[in-house]
Amino acid sequence: MKIFCLNRDLRKILNYYIIILLIFLFSIDQISGEEKYSNSQEKIWEEIYSGNFTKSQELILKELNKSPENLQLLSLLEISQNGQGLKKEALSTRKKIFVVWKKKHKSSFIQANYPLNLATYPRIVEVKPSMLLIGSEYFLPYPMNKEKSGYYYNKIVVYNRFTKKPVRFFKLEKLNNSGSIYSLYEIKEDGKSNKIKDYTNKLPSLRSELDEIVKILDL
Repeated sequence: MKIFCLNRDLRKILNYYIIILLIFLFSIDQISGEEKYSNSQEKIWEEIYSGNFTKSQELILKELNKSPENLQLLSLLEISQNGQGLKKEALSTRKKIFVVWKKKHKSSFIQANYPLNLATYPRIVEVKPSMLLIGSEYFLPYPMNKEKSGYYYNKIVVYNRFTKKPVRFFKLEKLNNSGSIYSLYEIKEDGKSNKIKDYTNKLPSLRSELDEIVKILDL
């Protein structure tokens, strides 16, 4: 009985995070106009959540045979490849994502005045004992607010796995007056930002930003 209850509780937690991750991909679903998530895609998310990136990639490749330009599936593929440390393959998938996006969606995105909910796509998912991190990239450098002249490039959201709420929010930005230096900031609830790290004039990898946040949060 205890084992049954434990499995049931784990299933509830798993289903919750599947929903969260699907929400992060909702913007891709909107701009692609393609079919909603199927049972097979939910199964893919289960494998990703479990850290079984090899199995999730196998499932994704089967689905991509049916729809090779599906941005949802391509994003899942890059997540799985990054989870396996397949840097070369993940980079190739990222390039394909941008080719598809530019061909099918860039024009309408710009005409719609850069809608925020369509501005990013998830590239890396990392599950820790107490936290879940999702790293996303902006399709185009995203203009900052009127108070700061510059652009956002990546964002990372950290969820508490016990309270089921987002607890930390980070963005990689570059100010126009910063000497072309990229900086990682934590964005507070009140809208104020706290600088975490300065990089060089070379765009840092999303993985290195995630690693920095994991180190700061001592996960």
